Amino acid sequence: MLSRSGLLPRPQATGSFALDGDLLKCFPKTALGLLQQVRSAIDEVTEKGLPWQSVFDALRHQGQAIWQALPPEGQRRFLRHLCRWFEIHRFRMPPQIKELVVRETATGRLHIRAGRIVSAAYDSQHILIDIATAPHRSIEQARAQWLILATGPDHENAIGHEACLLDLERVGLITKDPHGLGIKCDRENRAVARDGTPVEGLLIAGPLARGTFGELTSVPEIVDQAEKIVERIRQMHFTGTRRMAMRIDAE
Repeated sequence: MLSRSGLLPRPQATGSFALDGDLLKCFPKTALGLLQQVRSAIDEVTEKGLPWQSVFDALRHQGQAIWQALPPEGQRRFLRHLCRWFEIHRFRMPPQIKELVVRETATGRLHIRAGRIVSAAYDSQHILIDIATAPHRSIEQARAQWLILATGPDHENAIGHEACLLDLERVGLITKDPHGLGIKCDRENRAVARDGTPVEGLLIAGPLARGTFGELTSVPEIVDQAEKIVERIRQMHFTGTRRMAMRIDAE
């Protein structure tokens, strides 16, 4: 298992526990301030005998408000220095997967490395892989029967993967999110055109809107956004119908 950081998701806590940790009482204005608040909240809950996971579950529910309170530079620093650490604590391993990882690592069948694949070639029996290992980027060679890419969707280049999005970009109706998280939109979910103006009727939903909203990966957050978009479409339709009725009456 190879990744840039070599970090695995942290395990989920056993048993039930309530959310704990109010990170909204003092909005952090920097990535460092956010880190300090999270660490302080974890110290408080662990002193009460609660698992640190309760703080991250609370952070998930408060994540959009915290992200939007950070200035652009604070958001960039979070993505550069804290994002991977947030993800491995936010998206956790269930106990069964943890047991599997521990067992396979102990038997020597599973190796977890930090690095990146430089090249891959195929001979008659194996895939030959050159790996630049962290931290010194020395090149190591490995042989495998399978090479499985599990990095997830390429949000930064999402526009380039879809012909319809490329067409919208060419005419200036959409543009990339400056953080490389998807498509740029405003807080009303409207796509932001190349000239910086919101595009009425062109709405961005789901993880591609993370650059604006922050946490938008799991079902609860996506459902909440979808409900707001449906309500906006309903209002747009009602307004358009009313204007049409007014024009008919005027005629």
